[in-house]
Amino acid sequence: MSHLLDPSLFSIKDKQYLKNDLIFILKFADDLLKNAKIISIDSVDDGDHNNTDNKDNIRQWLTKHEAHEEKIQKMFYNAQEEWRSVLPIVPYLMERYLQTLQMSQPKETIFDMTMDILRSLSICINPKRLARYWPTDVKWLIPVIKWTELYLDDHYDPSVHFSTANVLIIWLASAIKTPFDLSRFDRNQSDDEKTILRVEKIILKNFENYSLFSVLHLLIGSFYARHDCHNRLPDFITKLLSTIRSSDSTYSKLCALRILATLLKSVDRNRMLSHVDKIVATIVDSIDHDHEQFVKLAIKIYGRSILVHLKPSTEFKWRYRCGTRIIQELHNASKQSSIDVENINEETEDFDQDIPDYFENLIQLMLQNLVYKSTPVRFSSAKYLSTISSRLPAEYSEQIVQHILQYCHSNSEDHYWHGSCMALAEFVRRGLVSIDSMMPDIIRIVDDALFYEQIKGSFVSGSNVRDAACYICWSMARAYDGKSIAQFVAHLAPILLNVVCFDRQLNCRRAASAVIQELAGRTQQFPHWIDVIPRTEFHSLSQIEHTYLNIGFHFAITYEEFRPTIVDNLLSQKCIHWDPAIRRLASKTVAKIANHCPFYGQSYHDKFMQQFEQMIQIDLNHQHGLMLAASYLLNADESLQKQSHVIEQLLNKFSQQFHTLRHSGSTFGNNLIRESLLVFVEKAIPFLVEKDLSEIDQFLIDSIQMIDSNELIQSAAVNATCSFMQNIPIDHGCRFLHTLISMAKPNCDHFTMSTLAQFFGRHMSSSDIKSLPDVITMVNEIIVALVKFQEYWFENEIRRPETIADIAQCLLHITSYHYDRLLQNHSDSSRLVYTILLKCFDDHTITKKGDTGLIIRRACIQSCLNYVHCIDSDQLLNLIRLITSEAASNRGFTFRLSMQKLVTIFHFIRNDSRHHDLCQSLGLESNRILKLDNEIDSIEDLQLFQELLNLFHCDKLVIDLWRGLVLIVADPNLERHCKCIIDYIKDCRNDIRQKLLEQYLILAEANARCLRLSIPLLISMNTILIRLETCRQFQDNAAKFAWRASEKTSNPRKYFLACDIFCTLLVFGRINLVQGYLYVLLGHRLAVKIRSYTATQMYAAILSLDIDEPEKLSEIAEILQQTDWLELNEAKRERDKIRNLMKELPSS
Repeated sequence: MSHLLDPSLFSIKDKQYLKNDLIFILKFADDLLKNAKIISIDSVDDGDHNNTDNKDNIRQWLTKHEAHEEKIQKMFYNAQEEWRSVLPIVPYLMERYLQTLQMSQPKETIFDMTMDILRSLSICINPKRLARYWPTDVKWLIPVIKWTELYLDDHYDPSVHFSTANVLIIWLASAIKTPFDLSRFDRNQSDDEKTILRVEKIILKNFENYSLFSVLHLLIGSFYARHDCHNRLPDFITKLLSTIRSSDSTYSKLCALRILATLLKSVDRNRMLSHVDKIVATIVDSIDHDHEQFVKLAIKIYGRSILVHLKPSTEFKWRYRCGTRIIQELHNASKQSSIDVENINEETEDFDQDIPDYFENLIQLMLQNLVYKSTPVRFSSAKYLSTISSRLPAEYSEQIVQHILQYCHSNSEDHYWHGSCMALAEFVRRGLVSIDSMMPDIIRIVDDALFYEQIKGSFVSGSNVRDAACYICWSMARAYDGKSIAQFVAHLAPILLNVVCFDRQLNCRRAASAVIQELAGRTQQFPHWIDVIPRTEFHSLSQIEHTYLNIGFHFAITYEEFRPTIVDNLLSQKCIHWDPAIRRLASKTVAKIANHCPFYGQSYHDKFMQQFEQMIQIDLNHQHGLMLAASYLLNADESLQKQSHVIEQLLNKFSQQFHTLRHSGSTFGNNLIRESLLVFVEKAIPFLVEKDLSEIDQFLIDSIQMIDSNELIQSAAVNATCSFMQNIPIDHGCRFLHTLISMAKPNCDHFTMSTLAQFFGRHMSSSDIKSLPDVITMVNEIIVALVKFQEYWFENEIRRPETIADIAQCLLHITSYHYDRLLQNHSDSSRLVYTILLKCFDDHTITKKGDTGLIIRRACIQSCLNYVHCIDSDQLLNLIRLITSEAASNRGFTFRLSMQKLVTIFHFIRNDSRHHDLCQSLGLESNRILKLDNEIDSIEDLQLFQELLNLFHCDKLVIDLWRGLVLIVADPNLERHCKCIIDYIKDCRNDIRQKLLEQYLILAEANARCLRLSIPLLISMNTILIRLETCRQFQDNAAKFAWRASEKTSNPRKYFLACDIFCTLLVFGRINLVQGYLYVLLGHRLAVKIRSYTATQMYAAILSLDIDEPEKLSEIAEILQQTDWLELNEAKRERDKIRNLMKELPSS
């Protein structure tokens, strides 16, 4: 099947799933056809019993595969965005589906199943695209009519046959377009059976059926557009108008409006001219103009009614012609565009078409609905206004454009701007705008629209306006000659670059990128387009951090003509943006630019300082953004650092903010201002060391103590405190550090402790502390405080795992940095750290929030390498065992990380002489896992997991490997990984296999009562017994383990799993081994389900026994089947009979 698919469409790894889905769809289409053929052949001879059995088998197959049908429907639904990948297989699918329909009967399961799949396919690739694949052979017309009549009879139920009816209507709409007269298919039939009447009957019977709303209008348009059906059109239109006037049903009116709109489009305009006036009159008087669907359909009808009066004409030469793209013709720079704009002569010939009196009223209605609150209504209005204008003289078109421009005011709502921009784009796309007279006004509108944003309570609108503004520019580039629009390119270029780099919405950034490509390709006037186009291509704009900090930064420092607009936009708009993330990105980008291009003396810097002067009087968002930008600028711009009056001005403003913060009542406001002040302390501390530091001391301590769950504030506090410690005098730093150490107590708030741990971990493992007196004593105090906190909270149910993880990382960093001196002066602290770290590496705590221990394990594994380099071989081996167990459990968050650390540690052991004995004992020299050093990132997870299994050759790690692997074997969602384990063990030599299973038994016996591992061990034990060849000793130990793990437990599931193991051994013939255990379970008092479950499993096992006692086996099976195991007394009596009978059976 794969030969039908285009390999280039599935070259990306992320699209492999789609390829597998399409192969599945192709196979299922073949299966459907195969079964349809069998049913068709069997129907020839209904008397044959074998054929009846075949039919029953096919129907059972169809019933069983209804889930596959739902799966295919879901596949098609998910493939809508990748519909081009589906197109290559559509001809093959249509061929198979049509053959299936031809061989099956309507209302049979296989017929309806095929129709359901066809509807899903039409939704996936669009019904209009599917229309080209419907058969054009006239032989299908009568069968389709017959099927449609059958399904749309008086008993039609949309909930049952909705998909079939929809597909048949679409099919009939395509089939009815045959060029032959429909009377040709009548064959002397009666009037009621004439083809044209049969189709019309379907239409008249169902035109008010809302379940067919999306498709029936297509059939009606195709039917009444035929030359032999025109005489039936007036009566039908009268019926539709009567429905609109008199019906109380909203759905009936919607259906009638949709059909009228389609008729106006499909039927010849000369035929519709006589009906247009009464259609328009009825619509204007009868519809509800507050109903979105009514208004949308009414706009379509108004627009198409006017177009019926205005016939297409080629007389108007005033419209501009499309330009040509010449980006690939650079080898001939002198090549002229194929259109010479200067030679285009505008001809305003007389407009002699008759237009009705209501023409202006309809235009006015469309202009009013151009700013309707619904986007589809606005789009319809824009589309028909421009289409109508294309058939009118130039002066009429200019009047409409001038009216549209009046909607674009700075205080207008977003739907006014969006509707206007959409309409202007449609006018420009059709070349209806004069370059000299109207285009400059439109460009001024575009300038404002590209940055339009309006805050509305809890949400912000404007992205659709910016997207529509890009559409105007794109339409201009596509519709006009390059020479004529070159005058606007230099003005638009920096503005479009700002949108490409700094717009919050991805679709707007990509829309602006498309405009740049078109302008550059058609005008060759876009500045530096050779560099701009590749940097702003589609995929490079996906990450906004990249567009700000890399793309925008590059254009600002590289090209002087772009820099003022970019920097001014960042400082005046993005730095005070409503979104805090945008403000932070803008401030960082400004700092990067200022590092290369001085700001002082530039107009945008003066403008920014004026805003900064008025900071106290504006809202918190603006204050936050301005303070962030000022902090980053002061740190990055050397030209500002030389201006003492600027520095003094900034320091005074921030000093006011320090005092104001304590009186702020808003928590969110506190967080925003506190964050900006923390960034200021981090960036501007070199200018503050000569000031009074006590205020900053207190501010930092308050910030650390008042931190809640806001990670941004926490990170800013850590950065500010580290920067503060690096720049202040040593004696002041020691006092401040002792104050922070005294805060680290077991009763300390978790968020505060987390912040302190992050600060200690970074600052105390840096080179800046070498100048501090008696460093090792302070390090020891920190370690003791952290360990006490860890011991106090480690097993507490209300602990915060992120705090425990931060402390573990801090201990790893500090201890590894000062390991030798700690070992020499404070060896007890080193041992305490090692002990608590082992607990953290092996923390498998599970709470209501899930596996919270995973957060701690991941943090430890991530930060362990420096610590690994310090400890001795025995300690290192213990850490390796824990990391191996974590890797073997195949957790998504830690698997690849654990593998990377293991490979790195193994390389370190092999190259470090201190660990020579450990390297030998692990057998690393010959292990394949060492070859993965530089390949881990490129290896898929399953293949990497297979490489992990090579650690089975390391005797010291086998039990730890099993500790993780049992979780995989017990997880049904990891069947592929489980198969890898089983296959690996099968491929081992017999002695190695037995040794691995012995190590597994050691783990099982040691953890039989373990809350975390006992159930996975029970499941994995049964899996090993079933899928691996095991010896009698292993089976004996398996039975003992199963009983020990389930004995006296209150968890019924353990009894069920133990029962599975006993019954598996029973199938092996180990009757004497398991009959005592099964005897107990058959009469268990804990839960009724245990007895009945045991009886059911025993019954299946007894039937599978291969021994020469069929009568006794039948008697045992009969007792197991007929006993009421819900009654305890009866269960105890019957189990005695079973036990006596089982004692007489031979045991293998």
